[in-house]
Amino acid sequence: MNIFKLTLVFCILLGSSIAQAQETPDSSSTNKDTSGLSPIYYNVGVGLLNYRGDVGVIKDLGTTENLQFGFHAGAEYKITSSLGISLNGGYATLTKNERNGDSNRNFQSKVINAGLSASFHFANGFILAEDYPIDPFISIGIDFLSFNSKADSLDANGNPYFYWEDGSIRDIAQNPSNIGTKLSRDYEYETKIPTNGENDIPFAFPIALGFDFHINSYLRARIKQSISITNTDFIDGLKGGKTNDVLMYSSISFVFNPSGLGERSKKHKEYDAIDFAALLRADSDADGVLDIDDKCQFTDEGIKVDRHGCPLDDDHDGIPNHLDQDNKTKKSALEVDTNGVEIPDSLIAKEAIDTVVTLRDELCQFYPSMCQGDESDIEFQLLNVGKADKSLISSRVEPSKKSIEEIIKRCDINGNGRITSKEIYESIDNYFDGKVDLALGDIHKLIDYFFEQ
Repeated sequence: MNIFKLTLVFCILLGSSIAQAQETPDSSSTNKDTSGLSPIYYNVGVGLLNYRGDVGVIKDLGTTENLQFGFHAGAEYKITSSLGISLNGGYATLTKNERNGDSNRNFQSKVINAGLSASFHFANGFILAEDYPIDPFISIGIDFLSFNSKADSLDANGNPYFYWEDGSIRDIAQNPSNIGTKLSRDYEYETKIPTNGENDIPFAFPIALGFDFHINSYLRARIKQSISITNTDFIDGLKGGKTNDVLMYSSISFVFNPSGLGERSKKHKEYDAIDFAALLRADSDADGVLDIDDKCQFTDEGIKVDRHGCPLDDDHDGIPNHLDQDNKTKKSALEVDTNGVEIPDSLIAKEAIDTVVTLRDELCQFYPSMCQGDESDIEFQLLNVGKADKSLISSRVEPSKKSIEEIIKRCDINGNGRITSKEIYESIDNYFDGKVDLALGDIHKLIDYFFEQ
């Protein structure tokens, strides 16, 4: 298969794939959403080609490397986030020279490949996130090959090379009676190496491992290492050994995704109609405070506001001026009603008395031993049995010997110097649980203090 045929096949396959992937909807579905179509990724790059075959051994040194630059290009159609199908093509010049004394072989071959491969991507939303900065992938495929192996067997004047044991190159075979003329290699590979019709359709199975590095939504950098197992042993023009020739290609390339560029532009256009500067200057309730700084967004028109956009409250009683029927409420006022008017102390006291009476009734109902009983006996029962015997309810409570300040210090949970009903209940619970160093009389004194404070 010659170079022209390979190039033609590659172009036909590539064009067919692109046409199918980007097919335009017919007139009956012109409004069809095509945002879900998978993108095509185009790549182009350079690399280094090497091979393992029958040529390239130097005496006492073994196999040598002779890496040659190559070029490649391709297109990958992403069927899913994991699976892609690629069309690939490449060109490189492969050269090998050996000098081992008995055999001094060399060749140069221009290798062209074109083929199809399938790849699996790990940044697929299952193994790695789809937007992960690095997308590892593996691929396998088939490549059709074209090569024209030639050897450097003549010098610049057309004289054949003869390698002598002393390391020199002469124009005649080694002969003690005739030393001939010394030659220098010109490294022009002019002699075509016949393959005798072997492998008219040479191909290879490339296996590759690579990494895509995301630069932005439409551009990536890729490094890739591939090994191609061929069905021919004639790339080097010599059939020998137990295995066919193997090609190795290390490459770096750029991957371009035009659909990513389109999506990027589309996302930007979605916000083109929005005037962000106007939003920053907006004052929806026209109170003189911009929305971005306004803590009270829906102030009625004409109401004076503070620097935070909230209605003024001169007496700080929680009722704004426009609703406050008394804008000069005293700071000493305990409570105000919904009109901002101070509630008389007598009404507050009456409410407090009702609350106190209810609190005392609840205490005696749920903690009868708090209203009567022998303190020492009850403490013994609580510590050793876990509950007070009913017969102890009629016994006497021993008065507290602690100062009220000391009791408050142990029961004032929030540390504000005042005892609340909640702290009374918690102190009683802690007493019965043995968590506080207080006697029953101390609890009584605390309750009396609560009603007096």
